[in-house]
Amino acid sequence: MKAIVIIFSPSGNTLKVGKVITEYSNLQGIDTQIADLTRNKDYLFSLNRKEYINKLIKDKDLLFIGGPVYAHHLHYNVKEIIKQFEKLKNGNKQYAIPFVTYGGINSGIALHEAEKLLKKQNRTVIAGLKISAEHCLTKKFKTVFNENLPGNEILPMIDELIKTIVDLKNNNSLPNKTIGFLNYQKLSVLLKANIIFREKFWQKHMYPKIKFNYSNCNNCGKCVKLCPVQRYEMTENGPAVRKNAKDCIHCGKCVFSCKKEALIFIADWQKWEKMFEKAASGQGLLPSNEFPRSKVFLYN
Repeated sequence: MKAIVIIFSPSGNTLKVGKVITEYSNLQGIDTQIADLTRNKDYLFSLNRKEYINKLIKDKDLLFIGGPVYAHHLHYNVKEIIKQFEKLKNGNKQYAIPFVTYGGINSGIALHEAEKLLKKQNRTVIAGLKISAEHCLTKKFKTVFNENLPGNEILPMIDELIKTIVDLKNNNSLPNKTIGFLNYQKLSVLLKANIIFREKFWQKHMYPKIKFNYSNCNNCGKCVKLCPVQRYEMTENGPAVRKNAKDCIHCGKCVFSCKKEALIFIADWQKWEKMFEKAASGQGLLPSNEFPRSKVFLYN
């Protein structure tokens, strides 16, 4: 069995999980490689992303696809990656396992969204994985949510998942089709995701904005290097937004990497912190009420 782990990981949390999946898969005899599309200029600036993606997954029996949850949804950059997969023709088979990391509030409908997209292209989803992780924006708070997660707590979970997949393969028990088993949320969560937490709306109107303060900039280029979607480029006047750049995804990598505060977030951080504190205590608009926080879902 050959596998590939495809990653989009702005904060690095999903990449941590992807590396463990790759390591444990290879240990169990699954020939597995990892493809990190974060900051990947060959992919981001490709004139034919579909061709680029399908070269990666060609001749693979198993696809792991990982990314972050943003406002209850699978991040749209990960959705875009999955949509590039060529639809399998009758008789061809490829299994898939989506996995997500989320900031400990709510994993939303991200795994189910991945499941539906993969099913449209005739992939058979055999498992899913949600991992509670450090919330990237709470570095601006007094208390960082889920600091240093994910860590070693995910190792037994992933070990069990990979061993189960190998056993199913060896016993010729992998399914031909699966239906909706990653639709695990309550109706209230589904409604919130589809009515309140519309990802593009939150990106445009709710998330913190980034502003350059060029008087503090020393042209080190860290913001250019670390942007997950390579939104910036270096010019003779310093870092600037590229022409036809992808939208900012508000991960904070550029802001947190700048020791000179040449980039700053424009936001009411007290308001955001109160909202997160309410969520962590099970209150407010987006209460943190998922238990267990991290879990493997296997078809049955």
